[in-house]
Amino acid sequence: MVKTLFQASTWNALALGNFDTVISVRELLRCADTGVGIGTALDGVITFENGAAYKTAPDGEVTVMRPEDSMAFAAAMVFDENAPEIALNGIDDLTSLKQMLAPFVQGNPNLFYMIKAG
Repeated sequence: MVKTLFQASTWNALALGNFDTVISVRELLRCADTGVGIGTALDGVITFENGAAYKTAPDGEVTVMRPEDSMAFAAAMVFDENAPEIALNGIDDLTSLKQMLAPFVQGNPNLFYMIKAG
């Protein structure tokens, strides 16, 4: 099932050194509830889950972001809570994870996919 992916900025903009604010947490959460982002001035990695934003700073500290906080990049969507749950057992490394997920992306390797792990 195709869903809408919301993307603020581009990887190319980051590669060219544009680490300025492009969107606030408030604005992003109007469009999406789950995804990833990069903080303004590369001040951390952002995770969006269940409508909340968390920033992991370079030192590993995780904080809950405020609505007025901003970011330089984000890719997020509204997660489909009706998506099937599938147990993936025996995953020891990235290679085994890729092998387990291969049947789900077969035929469409260049699309974005969202996986929620619990």
